[in-house]
Amino acid sequence: MEHELPLAQQVATPNLVAHYMSRIWNLNPLVNAVVEACAPEEEEAAEQDSFTEEQIISKAFFGLPFLVKDSLDVLGFHTTCGASVYEHNASADGDCKLVALLKKLRAIPIGKTNVPFLSQDMQTFNEVYGTTFNPYDAKLSSGGSSGGSAAAIALGLAAFAIGTDWNGSLRIPAAFCGVSSLRASRGRLTVDGSDRVLPHIPPNPCLTGEILVSGIFTRTVEDLKFLMSTLLPFLPSGEFQEDEESSFLGGAVNVGVWTSFNGVPLDTRIRDCMEAIPSMLEASNVAVNNSRLVVRAELTNGPSLDMARLHKALQVFTHNWDEFDVELSSDRTIKLEAALAVQYEGGTEVDRFLKFSGYAAVLTPVSAVLPHEHNYEHRPFKVNGVDVPYWRALTGYVAPFSVTGNPVVTMPLCVIDGRPCGIQVVGRRGCDRHLLDICAYLEQQFAYKGHLHMN
Repeated sequence: MEHELPLAQQVATPNLVAHYMSRIWNLNPLVNAVVEACAPEEEEAAEQDSFTEEQIISKAFFGLPFLVKDSLDVLGFHTTCGASVYEHNASADGDCKLVALLKKLRAIPIGKTNVPFLSQDMQTFNEVYGTTFNPYDAKLSSGGSSGGSAAAIALGLAAFAIGTDWNGSLRIPAAFCGVSSLRASRGRLTVDGSDRVLPHIPPNPCLTGEILVSGIFTRTVEDLKFLMSTLLPFLPSGEFQEDEESSFLGGAVNVGVWTSFNGVPLDTRIRDCMEAIPSMLEASNVAVNNSRLVVRAELTNGPSLDMARLHKALQVFTHNWDEFDVELSSDRTIKLEAALAVQYEGGTEVDRFLKFSGYAAVLTPVSAVLPHEHNYEHRPFKVNGVDVPYWRALTGYVAPFSVTGNPVVTMPLCVIDGRPCGIQVVGRRGCDRHLLDICAYLEQQFAYKGHLHMN
């Protein structure tokens, strides 16, 4: 079936929009991931044509249908962000920045995906469109706040989907739904006050630490690599330059496995699977593109990060965004300057650790728990028999890298008791391409068997 082909093979496939629209009509009721869908008439007509080789080369994503999180504007679609106050808004009269770029490359937006109220939860439910269910089990959460996008890709409702992330909103849904995502290096896909997004954010990126980013969900890392290899040259490089020394193709690569974040618990089933990664990769050789790579992993205690200060900085960057339009008080200015200092120190420490440990990346959990049953009341989770607060259990592992600005690929590792288990793979700032390369190799070694196959 077309939706199971690599994205590179789906480009310029005739009738691809019709294929995915049919899947939305037939399968979306199982999960309630897509809240608005429509195939542009002119694009439907265009995809009936035969495509020349020149068209395919110049329009890299020709005919690929994609979905967009319902916090980002897409021309002709409504943006409600899960809030009844926006339910009757007129359709958008323009595109957010990432959608505009994708359309220039001739990808086709075909719908919007569900979010929690104002994108402010790690689950996906709201009073306008209801709850999005996990494709693996309707009793389970799809994660949030980009849960609709992740669930849609897990079910094959589009070639790829867009989400956003400020505290795990790409990474947690990807892990819970068994798909892949990239949170790019800070500055590459930052959503700022000039972008078309709800809720509105301050125009000055320094006020938010540039922690809110857009990103892409795909079924596999290889698909993610295909998309990002084309997109990255169009994106700002940000403050970090790609380090040629981090290239490893054709050689030996070491990665660290870090499961012991200070003060953050972890389900022993996740820990056991992650701590088995070194033996899984031991002395393994993978042949890709005529290159051979030996990937080795070892357990590590990770970089010396002050988790408490990083979490405090995150709160400063995200607290009362609607109040930043007024003149900052001296107290708020002091807190902001301290948060920016913590951000700089944290990112520098992660990069230093990776460079001097010799690791191409470090692998960490995404959350303390596996996909959980719907928890609308935010009750504490039982982790190894101990009550752990809702936000700490879900975001304790993702929050530090929201602040540091390191690129993070989330990818599936395994299925535990019928529930997907994903991991974060964290690289050096600016080295997004190399991080995607290493994750593509890891994907082959993990040989994830949990992808859903629903025709």
